[in-house]
Formats: sequence, C-alpha cells, structure tokens
Amino acid sequence: MPSIGRYLITSCDERTWKTDRPVIFIGDWCLTENRNDFWGNLDAKIAEPYGLRSCTKDFDISQCREIEKQLFPTLCKFLNEYHGTKYSTRFWKIVLGHWFRRHIEIVYNRIASLQKCIASYQINGLTIYSSSNAILAHADSNSFIIDSANNSWNKMLEARILSLSPIMNLDIEVVPFDTIAYNEDRSKIVASLETENHPYRKIRKTFTKLSNLFLRENDAVIVSSYLPRIDEIKLYLRLFQFPQIWEWEHIRITESIDQQSRTMLCTKMENFGETETRKIISHLAFETMPICYLEGFKSMLQKIESMRLPKNPKFIFTSNGFDTNELFKIWTALQTEGGRKYIVGQHGNMYGTDRWFQNTIEEETSDKFLTWGWKGNLLQHTPAFIFKIPTHSRKSQRKKQILLVQRFDMVRDRTWDESGTFKEYFREQNRFLETLAPQPRDNVLLRLHPAINSSMHNEVKKWRDYDSLISIEIGSRPIYDLFNESALIVHTYDSTGLLETLSMNLPTIAFWSHGLEHLVEVAIPYYELLVDVGILHFSASSASKKINLISPDIHEWWAQSDVQEARMKFCNQFARTQSQKSKKIKSFLIT
Repeated sequence: MPSIGRYLITSCDERTWKTDRPVIFIGDWCLTENRNDFWGNLDAKIAEPYGLRSCTKDFDISQCREIEKQLFPTLCKFLNEYHGTKYSTRFWKIVLGHWFRRHIEIVYNRIASLQKCIASYQINGLTIYSSSNAILAHADSNSFIIDSANNSWNKMLEARILSLSPIMNLDIEVVPFDTIAYNEDRSKIVASLETENHPYRKIRKTFTKLSNLFLRENDAVIVSSYLPRIDEIKLYLRLFQFPQIWEWEHIRITESIDQQSRTMLCTKMENFGETETRKIISHLAFETMPICYLEGFKSMLQKIESMRLPKNPKFIFTSNGFDTNELFKIWTALQTEGGRKYIVGQHGNMYGTDRWFQNTIEEETSDKFLTWGWKGNLLQHTPAFIFKIPTHSRKSQRKKQILLVQRFDMVRDRTWDESGTFKEYFREQNRFLETLAPQPRDNVLLRLHPAINSSMHNEVKKWRDYDSLISIEIGSRPIYDLFNESALIVHTYDSTGLLETLSMNLPTIAFWSHGLEHLVEVAIPYYELLVDVGILHFSASSASKKINLISPDIHEWWAQSDVQEARMKFCNQFARTQSQKSKKIKSFLIT
C-alpha cells in the first residue's frame, strides 16, 4: 500500500502550514508548545531527526572538512581582492574560520535534511518565503550563531537553497517574508544580551583607562584566559606587567550590505563547487558572511588603530577570545602577520575526546595550544592543566543538596539535528527523578543551563508542569557556588562541568544515553574507568539506582580507593590540576 502524501512544514510560521491535508514537520522546532491544541489535532507526523547515527556524522563531518579545505583558499583570494589586501590564509582563518566552518555545516545540514525528508516521505508540497527579500547576512558572527536557531532566518535560508536547486515535481508556494515576526523572534534572545551589570561595566572601564597608563609596547596581551582572576593577576606580575582588563568593545556595524558586490562574489564562488551541495554552500558563503568581514571590515581596522594596544606584544594568549570577539581576532591576525606568537588555551570539554570536534580552528591557527592534559596529533598540542577551577572550600561534609545540571536545547549549527533529541533528553530527566528514592529526591536542585536561549522560560514552565514543587535554579548563580553547596553533583551530559567537578574532587555522578560512541578511540579507556566505579552511567535508572545506594553516606563512597584511583587517572589525562597556576602557565607562554 503506497504511503500517504504529506505537505512538508519547515517552520513555526503558520502561514506556511496547510491544515486541510496530512502534513509532516521537518523537526520539533516547527512546533510551539502554546499551540499544542492546534497542531495536535492535525493529521501530522514529525520527520526523524537528520544525521544522528555515528556513521552519518562521521561521513558528513568528513565531507564538510573537505569542502572547507577546497573552498577556503578561494574565499581568502576573493576577500583579498575585495579589500585590496594580501593577507595570508592563516590571517583569514583566525578572523573568520569559525564562522566559515559553521556556515558549511549549517547549509550542509539544511540541504541534507530537505533531501532526506523528500526521499523518505511522499511529499506533495511546501511553502517557502520569497527569496527576493531574503537577507541572510548579519552584523557579526555572534548574531549568525544566534540566528542558526531562528525559524524565520532558517526559512529564508531554505528559500535560497531551493532557488539554487529547485526540487522537481514538488508544488512550491511562496509567501512574503514577515519582517515583524522575524524581529520578534530574534528579540527574545537579543534582549538577554543587553542585561549587563552596568555599574560593574563602569568600574571595568575606569580600571582599563588607569591600567593603560602603564601599558608598554611589548607587553603580552592576555584576553579571556579562563584563569581565576587572582591567578591572572599573578601571571601579569610574574611577567612584570601591570594587570590589564582589556575592553574589546562590541563595535556597532553601520555599513549597509553591498548587494551588487556580494552577488558578484557569490557567482564567482559557485564556480568552485564540484557537486550540487558544494555549489550551494559556495554560492551562499558571501550571502551569509557577516558584514564585519566585508562591508564593515575597514571600520574594524580603523577602530583597532584607535585602540590603546601594544605594538609589538611578546605574545598573545586567550582561551575564549578566538571565536566571536571580532576586534580581538582581527588585531591578533594582524599581529601574527608580523610574526608575533599566538597561544590558545583549551576552554572546555570535547577537545581531545569528541570524535566530531577534532582539530578546531583555534588548534590549527595557534602557535601553541595548551590542553588540559592530553596530547593530540598536532604539533601545537601542549599538555598543561585545567585553567578554570578556583580554590574551593568544603566547609562541611554534611551537605544534602543534590545538584542536577541540565543542558539546553542546542543551536542548530552542526551537520546533525541535535535539537531533535531534546524531547527524549527531557523524558530521561523525568525518569531519573521518578526512580530516585524519596530522601535524595527531596534534596534535588535543578540547575538550568545559563546559555542564552529564547526558550528558557519554556524550560521553567515544562519543569513546573512536570513537578510544581521542584527546586529550580535558572542559571543566574555562579556554578562554583552551587558545586560547593552540594553533597553530590549530577551531570546529565558530557560537559565541561564533569571535568571541573572531577578535577575539584567533588562527589560526581554523570549519565547520558548514547554511551561512548561520541569519543575518539584513545579516550574510551579513560571514560570506562569512570563506568567501572559507578561515576558514569548510560541510563537515568542506572544513575538513580547508584544514588539511592550511596545517599546514606555519599562521602564514604567517594573516598573509596577504587573511585579515587579512577578519578585521578581520568583527570591526569583530561583535567589535570596545578597548584601554582600562574607560575606554571608562564613557563608555557614564554618558551
């Protein structure tokens, strides 16, 4: 019996829906919870999330890296021609390599998702936005990341993809792009970017002006080191420098999009794609490219010229300024063109462990990459120690709080549909709580992820609907304070927090459902050590069963010799500790 024909829905914009026929939603992001009563009554299915199998991820990531390797030199060539410059490939990779890698993976995912859905289901129609008014460029790369989860922006991207590769025998309707809806959709996230503590910001600016009086032309520049502030100050003093707080202001991009030049560049780039997918990714590169790299690049250079910065720094060191800090990246790239040393520190998990997060842009472009203990396959890899953790105080072992640390619904910037797994993740959290014994269950504090996320208010509501009495911390309090107040920290995904609490020797349980499939082969034995002693689990019920068993005396369990031995072996590889951070890191930076 032939499958039923369905109308494809790819957005939560209900103007693109059909309610008089069977439909299929391409993903969960099309469905808003406040409209459950409406879409729940439709003859509707949700397509399987794209690309979640390990073999598919392996293939897609390898394809994207090949596309990047093929296209990036050409991109650099056209950028130099546009700006009248002769910057190296490394220069441009430092400046926009992270954006370009995301661009490739995002467009690749959208193409593959459409292709899979059309191939797997009997699709008889689709409504898209008019591509004539689709503007995909943003002011900077941070806005690009935010919009990767924006329904309206993705709908515009979809329209451009289909205009470049029309799908035959498919009834496509067109509706005008709703600018108002787009702005409202984005404002939910952007508003949270503007909640900065203004009095603290004024103090920072005052200190910056004062410290600039002592700045020398060959002083090292240290930006977002991830060292505790006291250790960063000690590092400055060991370098015989006055401590600095660098103010890399968010420059306001006022330049308009040069549509004529972008169209010409898009056409040029498209000629370098060998397959249909590569042609689309190539063509769209200059459509999605942030303004700060094209029309606004000159003003960025002028802003850097006006800033008080060392002319010949002995080195540049950062652990988190290499991705979206536009001014810092451009200044750093200029300095590397002059031969100055650029050093990057690891700033979280996944480095050295995650098989789909290998040889990142920051690892490839730095002169030295300081890891938290592991040694990889690049010459830049230098085993160091975990920078972030502060000196902590465990005033009492008689704590009762169990901290349940949550992840957030991911932005859609990988080759696979990570957000498609979030509903199952939430159900797994429910199962964990349901199988906890009453005594540990009553002591649970749920800690939501502090990442900027437009649906955060929905997360609170979902949890309140599940259990109106559950204690919730929305991510506003410092995580280290919560660690210190807890008898046990429970991590629900492979996170930076897991490395931190293990290195801090705090009682820790972790669980996730996908096993060790995401790890590189050399990392698996170290994670298996955690499995063997009951720290790491692959189901909610297994983790809760362990907590029920140890809850009468968590400290006694944690102090067991086999638990401590496994923890120390793991940390020596992926979360090594160092008592004299500033002294040790200085030796890495100046040699």
